[in-house]
Amino acid sequence: MAGVDIFVSFLHSMAHSMAVVIMAAYFVTRAAWFGDVLDGRASGKTRAKIMVICGLLGMLGSMAGIHLHGATASTQFLGPMLAGLLAGPLAGLGAGLISGCHRLLIGPAFTIVPTLAAGVLVGVVGGTYQQVVTRRTGQMIGATGATLLAILAEICNTTLVLVFSHSLAKTWALQKSIIMPVFVANVAGTVIFFHFIQSLVNERRIRQQRDQFLAQNHKIEGELSAARDIQMGMVPDMAGGAIDWPGGRLFAILHTAREVGGDFYDFFLDREGKLVFTVGDVSDKGVPAALFMAMTRTLMRGLSEPGQLPHELLARVNQELAESNRTSMFVTLFCGKLDLATGELGFSNAGHNPPLLVRRNGTVDWLRLPPGLVLGAFASSTFLMDKIILGPGDSIVAYTDGVTEAMDPEGGMYSPERLLDTIRARPGASPRELVERLDASVNAFAAGAAQSDDITLLAVQYLGGRAPAWGAVPADGAGEAFVPSGA
Repeated sequence: MAGVDIFVSFLHSMAHSMAVVIMAAYFVTRAAWFGDVLDGRASGKTRAKIMVICGLLGMLGSMAGIHLHGATASTQFLGPMLAGLLAGPLAGLGAGLISGCHRLLIGPAFTIVPTLAAGVLVGVVGGTYQQVVTRRTGQMIGATGATLLAILAEICNTTLVLVFSHSLAKTWALQKSIIMPVFVANVAGTVIFFHFIQSLVNERRIRQQRDQFLAQNHKIEGELSAARDIQMGMVPDMAGGAIDWPGGRLFAILHTAREVGGDFYDFFLDREGKLVFTVGDVSDKGVPAALFMAMTRTLMRGLSEPGQLPHELLARVNQELAESNRTSMFVTLFCGKLDLATGELGFSNAGHNPPLLVRRNGTVDWLRLPPGLVLGAFASSTFLMDKIILGPGDSIVAYTDGVTEAMDPEGGMYSPERLLDTIRARPGASPRELVERLDASVNAFAAGAAQSDDITLLAVQYLGGRAPAWGAVPADGAGEAFVPSGA
């Protein structure tokens, strides 16, 4: 029964000792000044705090020690060691003196001098390690290294106790009975304390990584927002409503799925007073698609010439894109050229979705397109052109596949059939009414589902009458004159 009582007493004292270590570890590592210690920026005042706190921790270690056979197995060396590792040799020396002097009051007498010497020694050794290794590498000693240091301190203490002993045999018998509890107590206390420190280090690293990520993300968001403004500035502004010319009216919208996208629309009057309009969709999304879109739109304007037919313009743009295309991206594009005096519409296609032909009498059907490969794939591609005559009130509605492939929450697609039915339900509508009705229909169908692709809609209506002069300002006075940049 005596052995059981000793074991229970050992567990009770061990739990008491570890509770002290846990409380000390928590309050020390959570103190506001402890971050400066980890960063190597501890002031003299902070170092003095660490010396006193760790000296008190050594005292508490002695008081909460495990008492066996008239001797005490404690974690008193943890305080001086920690002071040295955190604040240098002087702090370790001071903490060792504080906890050692306390040992004068509690005995036993034959261990006072060895214990004081061992406490001071472990504090100075820990401080030396801090100055030589920690400052050079920026890495604090880990739980394993600190545990070995604590074990060495106990070995040193045991050796000194035996050296200063008056009865070597009796002292050795006593030391043997507590050597294992001493090691267990010091290993457990050291592991616990340095676990708190390592947890704090990990928290700080994660917090720094989070802050860096948030800062980088904020920077990227700002850059993407600027890129979006630049991209939207490259397509004609429709904020003032539909654009009117003598003989024609046009309205368009563009919704990118991301901050920037690969869809675009454009229109301008050429030197003959004819309305050139395009709708395109780059094969990719995001920033790469936006850059490819900007290049395509610039080429469409820059290579436009008087008397040039739509398929001739597409051929020139395709050659330029294909020869400088290192990304294997491509763009689908519909290009139309409307004579606002006669209603003659010439058009060419580069793998794009067929627009809708909306007649004034309410007839709606797909515009039959000539075949044509996408732009940017092969420099030698050729393109064809077709013509139709629009009557006053007739409209063309062009779009990208972000409309027909818009998805609802269940994954169903909007579909070309739904697009056709939506247009048929509103015969005789103006370009703005057609575009806004389609846009509202797609939004209602999506029912809050995330937009998976860019959405572009453009409607142009032939009104008949006098054709505008080249470079004319729209009839409502809104916006700038839409002319080719290379004209």
